[in-house]
Amino acid sequence: MKKFLKKAASIIVLLMLAVGVLFLYLNRDQKLDFASILPQEIEHCGNTLGPEHTEYVELRVWFESNQGGWTNTPATYVPGSTYTGSTISVNVLENGVIVNYKAKHNGWYQVKRLKKSNELSNTCKKNE
Repeated sequence: MKKFLKKAASIIVLLMLAVGVLFLYLNRDQKLDFASILPQEIEHCGNTLGPEHTEYVELRVWFESNQGGWTNTPATYVPGSTYTGSTISVNVLENGVIVNYKAKHNGWYQVKRLKKSNELSNTCKKNE
């Protein structure tokens, strides 16, 4: 019985260590360059935006200055001001930005950057 308890305790400790390592790996800060994968056209508030539009430039500049500090997130977020493209979906919230992006060979990922995003457009206006 004593041997069984020692083995069971060892297995529990190993499982706890594995879960801890997995948590630290998934919650690590990542440096991601979304400006380089931003498609030439994105949709925002029903409008198609390209590099010549102010909102597109604001988003690209924000990504360029916020490459670090991204962490994985399995949570689902309420849509705020959204930008969508063929390989990226950006959800701008009051206290951060959530990005779903398509990696080259590994499917879709979701990451978050908790930082005020005041410089990004949070209102819809018609293209003129």
